[in-house]
Amino acid sequence: MNRIVIAGVVGVLVLTSSLARASHIACISTLNKNAGKVAQNQNKALRACLKNADKAGMTGAQACSTADTDGKIAAAKQKTIDNAVGGTADKCEGIAPPLLYAGGALAGAAGEKAALAFAHDLFGANLDTSVVSDGDKLKINCRAGVYKRALKIFATDVKVFQKCKLDELKNGVVTNAGIVAACDVAGGPGLTDAIQKIQKAQGKLVDTAKKACIDRMQDTDALFPGFCVGQLGDPAFAGCVESRIECRICQMFNDADGLNVDCDLFDDGTSNASCLDTGNATPTPTQTGTPTATPTAVSDCNPGGVPRSAGIRCGDDGNECTDDFCSGSGMCLHQPRAAGESCTDDANLCTQDFCNGSGSCLHNPEPSGVACPDDGNECTRDFCNGGGSCVHDPRVSGEACSDDGNECTADICNGSGGCVHSQRTTGTACTDDGFECTSDFCFAGSCLHNSKQLGESCTDDGNECTGDYCNGGVTCLHAAQPFGRACTPDTDGATNDVCDGSGACSHPAAPIGGGCAPDTSVCTLDVFDVTLLCTHPQVLVGASCTPDSLECTLDFCDAGGSCIHASKVAGTPCMADTLPCTEDFCDLGGGCTHPAKAPGTTCPPDTSSCTLDICDLGGGCTHPAMSPGSACLSDGNECTHDFCDFGAACVHPSKATGSPCTGDAFECTHDMCDSGACIHPARSVLAGCSSDGDDCTLDQCDGAGSCRNELLTCSTTAECPGSCSGSCSSDTCMP
Repeated sequence: MNRIVIAGVVGVLVLTSSLARASHIACISTLNKNAGKVAQNQNKALRACLKNADKAGMTGAQACSTADTDGKIAAAKQKTIDNAVGGTADKCEGIAPPLLYAGGALAGAAGEKAALAFAHDLFGANLDTSVVSDGDKLKINCRAGVYKRALKIFATDVKVFQKCKLDELKNGVVTNAGIVAACDVAGGPGLTDAIQKIQKAQGKLVDTAKKACIDRMQDTDALFPGFCVGQLGDPAFAGCVESRIECRICQMFNDADGLNVDCDLFDDGTSNASCLDTGNATPTPTQTGTPTATPTAVSDCNPGGVPRSAGIRCGDDGNECTDDFCSGSGMCLHQPRAAGESCTDDANLCTQDFCNGSGSCLHNPEPSGVACPDDGNECTRDFCNGGGSCVHDPRVSGEACSDDGNECTADICNGSGGCVHSQRTTGTACTDDGFECTSDFCFAGSCLHNSKQLGESCTDDGNECTGDYCNGGVTCLHAAQPFGRACTPDTDGATNDVCDGSGACSHPAAPIGGGCAPDTSVCTLDVFDVTLLCTHPQVLVGASCTPDSLECTLDFCDAGGSCIHASKVAGTPCMADTLPCTEDFCDLGGGCTHPAKAPGTTCPPDTSSCTLDICDLGGGCTHPAMSPGSACLSDGNECTHDFCDFGAACVHPSKATGSPCTGDAFECTHDMCDSGACIHPARSVLAGCSSDGDDCTLDQCDGAGSCRNELLTCSTTAECPGSCSGSCSSDTCMP
């Protein structure tokens, strides 16, 4: 059998392009190698324990197997923690990869667990009873030689898997199908050398088994009472060992990468309960196609020699991820609950707590970016880091935060976790004070209401013989125009139509009010008075005069009759420079200026839902990445998260297996997410379902998705519920 476990490890994943990040690949590769190193040290320790116990004829192999007398296993596990996110030798650059990452502690524990489980696969559940030889050298050589060769295969398989996985991730393979095709020893391209190495190691195992055990007439069933019992003299022995190794390596990287893959398909290609995650226990081989329950004979399933109905609860095995029920043939079964069924909450909101379908309660980390409890700081983003921890990273500089109530400050996060209130640029418009003769603008963080220039126009009172202008304070004046200013003509062609100097339009006989020889001032009128003298009365203050072509000056006549060009009030809008992140207003010197808007001011958006669209300090419109974990455009799939990753991409990682999704309306199915899809596996036996109204029937799910209502079995009338007729007939409670 020449398969390795890569298929099992990625079998339920579709990797995202965010894994193309070099630091993610380096992080995953380092922790995978460290997990393999922990397994290697544990295997060496096990080999020494078994050899010493064998030689001395002692009964201490079981305790020795986990003693770590030289501390090398603990050191290897600590190195794995140090290399993980937040460790003293962090190889992840402080950022957990969005996939294939469960943290250093879990990776180290995974390597230790895999090595121990493989030892029990060969030697049985209790090493103290199986590894005792009373000093017999032939037995010692047989067991030690076979175990040494088996560990060589173990090490070779681990190295082949690690190298191939790393190569494929570097090559940009981002789908499970792609990696399986490339790395499955059964047919992957480019693995000829790897296949030959594994086959060579298997050949040496068979050779050693023959020479050290079979040819020397050893009781191999007693020496190897584990999973491969009875096969040592058979050519299939190497295949059995290989399948156990593949099972344990699959589980190792399953745990190290934070996945929930069913490894049962990948040790021998068959779903036959040969690779259940049973810790250090040895699974029982079976030829059936579905996981089997562990049976125990207990009296409550066979009272009086009459088997109780299948599905009735029986002796609890203490495992919350198994259902304990009678088989219908007198046995108490302990069947693993369906994958996704809830189990004990570890009180960590960054993990999902569910049974894995093999009898274990898992606490798998949520994907990196999933929201977690708020730390109370509005300028941090609270999200799970992909390793089971809730982190509080500072939000991007420029993201909005609490308004301080001052319209002349910009309220933004500073990129370090603080909310700052920066002064808006001088000239930014602010609340109108209601006076048309004031200009309302921000200055030094306050809203000012400066008076407009004397003579600036204000609201017209509708009288053509008055001038409407500001008085230099807050008041709009309506002064009478001087005699001689033209007004609406009457119908008499022999009159002039001019204001009379007191605010009315008059029509004196010509030439009175008519034009006469001009003087040199643009701020006077040139008219004949009633005595027919040519006079030059001064126009009103504020009357327009010859412009100076500057848009930030006012061109008007002053009280002395001169044409002046006063600067407009600072903050008066002027010609825009077309840049979205600059203000356009007049300055104190009469120039049109374009200072940068306050950092964090919104500007035109780009096409990404994972970037901010804000002005920077230099007046440019920038699009920095939003904080990881920020919500982005949904993909419409209820079994994926929709949030921004560390590279400003909107990603949709699968929700943790077991997350609830839309029900299928069948009460005996579990509605849960798995690998980004909403599935509906059958609920466990013992799950209650709709009653048929008959107390003499058992109303429970049948483990296949349907609700069954079967008559209860009995041996005496006393075992039938009181609401039944009270009779037990033919071992059945009668309704």
